[in-house]
Amino acid sequence: IVITSVALLYMLPLLFLAIYAAPNNFDSHMYHLNRILIWIYNGNLDHFPTMHLQQLYLNVFAEYIVLDTVLLSGSDQFSGLIQFGAFIGSICGISLIAKKFGLAKDGQLLAAICFLTLPIGIFESTSTQVDLCGCFFFIAFVHFGFELLEEKSALALVAMMQSLAFGGFSKYTILIFAIPFAIYF
Repeated sequence: IVITSVALLYMLPLLFLAIYAAPNNFDSHMYHLNRILIWIYNGNLDHFPTMHLQQLYLNVFAEYIVLDTVLLSGSDQFSGLIQFGAFIGSICGISLIAKKFGLAKDGQLLAAICFLTLPIGIFESTSTQVDLCGCFFFIAFVHFGFELLEEKSALALVAMMQSLAFGGFSKYTILIFAIPFAIYF
C-alpha cells in the first residue's frame, strides 16, 4: 500500500502537467504540434511544404490520436494525455510481461517501478512526442505474443498483430525491434 501510494503521488503531478500545462518542449513545438496544426489548417492529411522532412515521411498513427484529441477539445490543452495514457499503459504492460516470466508480485512491482522512474519516460509522459505510444504498442505486442504461446487463441493473435501494426504505424523502429520477437513467437 505504501509503494502504491508513493507511485500515485509520483504520477499525480504528471497528470496535472498533462492536463494543465501546454506542450512546451522543443520537439513538440518544432515538429509534432506543427504537423497537427498544418493538418487542421489545410483540412486534410496530405503532404505539405516544410523544412522538417520527417514531417512528411515518419509514421503518423499516434499523431492521428493527438490530432483527434486536439480537434475534439478545440485546443492543444489535452494533447499531453495521449502520452500520459501510453505511459500508464506501458507501466501496466511491463508488469504483465514480468508476470508472464513468472515473477511474483514484488518482481512485477519492481519492473513497473523501473519503468515508472525512467527519466525520458517522465519527461515525455506530458508532451506531444509519440515515443511512449510506440513503446506501449510494442509492449502490448510482446505481451500478446507470450499470451499466444500460452493459449494459442485467435484473439491473442489478432491483438498481437494489431499491436504490432499500431506500433509500426506510430514509429518505424518498433518494426525493427519486433523482428526477433516475431521470429520467436
